[in-house]
Amino acid sequence: LPPVTDVDIHVQLSPKEHRAYEEMRRDLAAELEDGTLLTAPNVLAKIMKLRQITAGFAKDTDTGEVHLVGTSKQKAVTEIVSTTLASEQRVVVFAYFRTECANLKAAIEKAEPKGTRVEIITGATSAAERLEIRQRFKDVSGNAERTVLVAQARTMSVSVNELVTAQNAVFASMSERRDDWVQARGRLDRNGQEGQ
Repeated sequence: LPPVTDVDIHVQLSPKEHRAYEEMRRDLAAELEDGTLLTAPNVLAKIMKLRQITAGFAKDTDTGEVHLVGTSKQKAVTEIVSTTLASEQRVVVFAYFRTECANLKAAIEKAEPKGTRVEIITGATSAAERLEIRQRFKDVSGNAERTVLVAQARTMSVSVNELVTAQNAVFASMSERRDDWVQARGRLDRNGQEGQ
């Protein structure tokens, strides 16, 4: 196979997303458009909230309620998948958060033409369902329709061989652990692999 090529895509946050991000970064609190005040009790929680905001949502630690903040990253990922990689039969989109995965799946389904299968695997997906999705993704001849797999990176980064049918992966967000990225990336680029 040719060497792996990494391409960084910079995403500009919307004014609403940028304001929430800056407030959280500066004050450990952000007031959302609906008036909800999100707080972070410490620096570690602040880092997680900042990552959530860039993913387009924020989860209220006290109530568990998820607030949508914006769609800038969803739009960028959808554009890459549906336009730049439109000719690819298999594409993997990795993300960190379950909510982010669900939002990406919905956005990609809306943008993709009829006949494209969009699947999702997160930590909440049962083992049996994960295996079925992975097998469908791998079986290019039996499942010839274009397939986009939105996967929670930590869930799909180890002991998964079926992703080699994809030539491209989009990382919507990254884990704080480098090994998650290395392993997820390695699911598509295997030593000794020949072109599919």
